[in-house]
Amino acid sequence: MFPGVSKNRPPQTIEEVIENVNAIREIHIDELADMLTVIFLENMEAAGYDIIGDEDNTSFDKEIAFIVQAIRSLLMKHDGREHPFQDLAKHYFVEESEGMLVFQNTKITGINENS
Repeated sequence: MFPGVSKNRPPQTIEEVIENVNAIREIHIDELADMLTVIFLENMEAAGYDIIGDEDNTSFDKEIAFIVQAIRSLLMKHDGREHPFQDLAKHYFVEESEGMLVFQNTKITGINENS
């Protein structure tokens, strides 16, 4: 081995194993969220909503990023991890009769209406 080049070594402690597993889970969640977003957008296009092919597609960037983060939040919650969107869901969706969830159309404080 050349000097200065480190060899990959297996984890030495349980903490390193846990850190490696968490890093792999994070990569998996990111890749799955990206894949599910592509499938979602392809289905929207098939239904007549060509968001990606739209000439002014930059106008949808924030909404697409929101969808990606919502998917990440769902996957992370399933994995027992926290994501800020979980708090958004708790705050903005209320349960009505028979377990039906309804969006509370309330303003988010501190956000400009024109953003």
